[in-house]
Amino acid sequence: MRRYLAIAGAAACLASLVAVASAAPRADTKYAGSTSQGNRASLWTDADGTAVRAFSIRREFKCGAQTAAGVFRQSSGIMVVRPTGRFWGHDDVRPSRGGEISRGEFTIRGKFGRRGNVVRGTYRERVRLKDGSRCDTGVIRYRVKARN
Repeated sequence: MRRYLAIAGAAACLASLVAVASAAPRADTKYAGSTSQGNRASLWTDADGTAVRAFSIRREFKCGAQTAAGVFRQSSGIMVVRPTGRFWGHDDVRPSRGGEISRGEFTIRGKFGRRGNVVRGTYRERVRLKDGSRCDTGVIRYRVKARN
């Protein structure tokens, strides 16, 4: 029985190592694709493939009975890719000078596929405007593929 448990434990460790090794992103690569809203999304990995260094998505908000659209670009932070291929980022939306937003937040989540060719994930942004109204993208799904 002990021998069986040792073999099963070793097999489980080997299987987890194979799964971890196969979820690595490509180094210094642009990924581009689309969202569940029918818009464009893209991301770039860093020089050694251990982090997402930039993310861009065109998104649409629902603001009560109205809608608004725009492009979100994140290039100031780095989202570390875990050994499982997952990454995430969350931060406050910084209002632009003369803009309508008073405050907000966004969340980016993603997971690289087995060969690192495809990334699937979600994006969500919620903001409050200076007039007090609230806008929300809802959860937007994206899928991007390696381009180079």
